Amino acid sequence: MRSTLCALSLALWTAFSLSCATTGDRTITYPAGLLAEHPESFYGCYVRLVGVVTFSAPADQFPPFSRKDPLLCDSSGCVYLRDDTEDLTGLAGKKVKVLGYVGVSRFYFTYVEVEEVEEVKE
Repeated sequence: MRSTLCALSLALWTAFSLSCATTGDRTITYPAGLLAEHPESFYGCYVRLVGVVTFSAPADQFPPFSRKDPLLCDSSGCVYLRDDTEDLTGLAGKKVKVLGYVGVSRFYFTYVEVEEVEEVKE
């Protein structure tokens, strides 16, 4: 019993230490594809993403809420954005920096709850 409890504690500690919970560094830019492919590792984490906003979903990626949801795409893939405070249609086709929290819908689709979005001038 004691060894099982120790093993469980070690497994939980390892899982939390490998996630983004160990870093409070908001300067790390995460690849959108990594978030989309491994939502369990980033669920609830504050992330920074840089990519292009689009409303055209890849054929293999379903929206967590609505077909009208915007996506942020970079060279690694795409992740859906959810922003209840701002209309992102004006940013379609533009490169942006997004700060927000990773969420997972009840159907296990990854999205980022946007806290802040700004256009990146190149």
